[in-house]
Amino acid sequence: PVADTQVLAKRALDRTTQGYHGGALRLAALRSRYNLPRYPAHNALSDALAAAELFLALTGRHAPGHKVPLRRVTVRI
Repeated sequence: PVADTQVLAKRALDRTTQGYHGGALRLAALRSRYNLPRYPAHNALSDALAAAELFLALTGRHAPGHKVPLRRVTVRI
């Protein structure tokens, strides 16, 4: 199993009544949506940090203050 922030974000957006376009699933756009700071793009370290922070933001919204089961945030590849 793999945790994929893009898949998690798409699931979250699909649960809303708001429409979105493909660009809304880009890392920078998702970070902006969750009010996360901007980092330089296309740098391995900053991209990894950006994805990790986004993962925490996405999973924190599932059940604030509670543990999130791994099966809810992973996908099979």
